Amino acid sequence: MLRRSPLRKLAIGFTSLGATGLLLAGMSPAGAAPKVAPSSYKSFASCEKFLSYIRPYALAKAGPFGLASQNYYFQPASGGTIKKNTKSPPATVLAEAPVAAEPLVEEAGFASGDSSTTNTQEAGVDEGDIVENDGRHVYTALDGKLRIVDTTTGKLLSSTVLPRANSSQLILDGRRLLVASGLGNESVVSVYDVTNPTAPINLSTTYLEGALTAVRSINNRARLVMYTSFEQRINPLFNEGATGSINNEDDAKKSTERFKQLVRTAPASAWLPRQYSLSNGGVQSEPQVVLPCTQVGRPKDPSGLGLTWIATIDLNVPALSPKPIPRGSSGVVAANGITYASSDTLYVATRRQTETPTPSNKVTTEIHAFSMKAADGARWLASGAVTGNLLNQFSMSEYSGALRVAATRNDAGFGTTPVSGIQTLMLDAANNRILKVVGEVWGLGTNERIYAVRFLGPVGYVVTFRQTDPLYVLNLENPQKPTLTGELKIPGYSSYLHPIDDGFLLGIGQDATDQGRITGSQLSMFDVKNLAAPTRVATLAVGSSSAAEYSHLAFLWWPKTRDVFLPVQNWGQNGFSTSVNVARVGGRSAPTLTSRGSIIQSSLSPEAGSNGPTPTTVLLPGPVPVPAPPVFRPPQPILRTMIVADRVVTVSGNGVLTSDISGLRPESWVSFS
Repeated sequence: MLRRSPLRKLAIGFTSLGATGLLLAGMSPAGAAPKVAPSSYKSFASCEKFLSYIRPYALAKAGPFGLASQNYYFQPASGGTIKKNTKSPPATVLAEAPVAAEPLVEEAGFASGDSSTTNTQEAGVDEGDIVENDGRHVYTALDGKLRIVDTTTGKLLSSTVLPRANSSQLILDGRRLLVASGLGNESVVSVYDVTNPTAPINLSTTYLEGALTAVRSINNRARLVMYTSFEQRINPLFNEGATGSINNEDDAKKSTERFKQLVRTAPASAWLPRQYSLSNGGVQSEPQVVLPCTQVGRPKDPSGLGLTWIATIDLNVPALSPKPIPRGSSGVVAANGITYASSDTLYVATRRQTETPTPSNKVTTEIHAFSMKAADGARWLASGAVTGNLLNQFSMSEYSGALRVAATRNDAGFGTTPVSGIQTLMLDAANNRILKVVGEVWGLGTNERIYAVRFLGPVGYVVTFRQTDPLYVLNLENPQKPTLTGELKIPGYSSYLHPIDDGFLLGIGQDATDQGRITGSQLSMFDVKNLAAPTRVATLAVGSSSAAEYSHLAFLWWPKTRDVFLPVQNWGQNGFSTSVNVARVGGRSAPTLTSRGSIIQSSLSPEAGSNGPTPTTVLLPGPVPVPAPPVFRPPQPILRTMIVADRVVTVSGNGVLTSDISGLRPESWVSFS
């Protein structure tokens, strides 16, 4: 993560929307008229108010099998019945058990040299990822296991089975390691003490009813953005009491009425997300509601039948008392959405739901802002709405009391032409609980859609694509009057933009022909010192595709050596291959892009199931005392690249490879087989 100003002339400073900045912004005169009405948001004063709000929407969605089940069908008259969804509550599973680890030979200390951190959108806002490092040890959450690797000795120190882990996100905060895992509509949050990496100590494990959307951590406090659907919470109650089969329309009507009666009578606790824990023997505790009614808010118009909510967990607590467990702190009745966080404020953008199909020029995205300044969690701050659909978290950015949002209108068809733009929001002078659109500029990429967005201080960069790649530059210094200042059209597109030097921007995406046919991944260097006339000064082909094109977490820029590390996949006559391609950025006034080579893991992986025990570690170069020689194994994509103590560390599902940074030569290999 680059922790210095990337563009000196732009005087980048990320000012939060909280406190003084917002209050002053709210007194600014309104600019361009908003396309949509501001979102009216209120917290529920009681559980009765909560129920009176959600029940009408739930009744409208009621069907013979519960919520969202209107699309049912009947078997032919000759016979048969409709099969009912029998979704049941989460099953009890045994708690995770650590795998016996090899004793640590030397003290668990930190190696000398510089190390990289997670490539995040905002400085100081950590983002959950599948890997972490502490300057010596690499922590990975892959294939349902937490593994800790010592990059200095080239050894696997420990491997711990994670409960119900489909996908996991890690946050390392000192000697505390947060592991947040999701499996469908349930999530598991574990905290480990990793002071001794050969035997991590599980401090707590909590099960939450809800899908894990995002993890952000600031100043020892992690915020987990969750989504709990009402269908998930209420349908199991209906299925438990449902009897008989549905053979005809009359049966369906009776079943629907039974469900509607359940909706009318179910208490608030039946709708709210719960949490529970497991003892060492696998005994489940009684589920407890984790988010009170009074900490839930509602928009004026429905944004989905479910709760998007924030759980907070303090990672800076004593080892055993109190236990570091998540606490529900704030939520909103809304569908799952996109998360962006500044240093003080967390934003969740959710698409407003409608009962009938809506042309996307009428699509509205609700944006809910939550303050993270409170020590006990997150608190709702304000809400607003913009026109159009958002691409990802980079579509939002906060600067000097304003929230900037990039969106595309008419992107869903209906015979309309897509067009993108920037909308800026501030607190409404009459109601500081409302984020109001005060400025907007449209006309970006007519008949195209957004592929990349990057806001850097008072400047915004937007890439759209259909046949050519327009890079738009916008001056957002005055949020009431955002202006388009420059435009560059070239073949292909960039899907991730990263600041490199003062006035230079690096893009990773796809090259393309003049007809818009993509031809492979490439790096592009843009000179954006002149906001009115951006230019592309260098390009470099890097492979068929790269994970960095769709996940910024896979991208690594190491300013110390001025190297870019990109995991790439190639398809050719010889089949599929995967590697990390390394590019050098040369020069500063006129940067160049040249290839330094690549790092390949596939030839180092012992094949699973080979004769004899599979070695944990293969040290290179030199003879290796292992029972079976290394053999080729089908390559798995390299997922992440890190710099750990001035070494290059690449992580894949096969294992962890440590390489020399100067010559890219392999030094040690830890297999996950």
